[in-house]
Amino acid sequence: MDFTNTNWLLNSDDVNIILEELIYKSNNVINSIAPIRNVVNNNNNQLPWYDEEIKIKARHRDNLYMMFKNYLNICEKQQYWNQVKVFRNYVVNTLKIKKRMYYENKIDSNKNNPKQCGKL
Repeated sequence: MDFTNTNWLLNSDDVNIILEELIYKSNNVINSIAPIRNVVNNNNNQLPWYDEEIKIKARHRDNLYMMFKNYLNICEKQQYWNQVKVFRNYVVNTLKIKKRMYYENKIDSNKNNPKQCGKL
């Protein structure tokens, strides 16, 4: 899709509808030419409880959030926001659980070694 192949005829008497269609078509053309890229900060790799499952779910959450920000249609925007909230809560809760399990395992494995327990 490019500027020359896009149908730019806007058939409406309402200025708001024409503006919404124009913005929608322009965004589609711009996104096909220069799509938005997500840059992921890999600092979370140093956390032992941050595994591949959480990375995938967090990336999906971030993609949903980008789609939420880019949509102009109120109904679709609300649907994406609901999905963003679900995945956000899932990622946060999973991180809490895995972190707690990590420290519980560390403490259990070092019960007989108080110096190691103190370093946690």
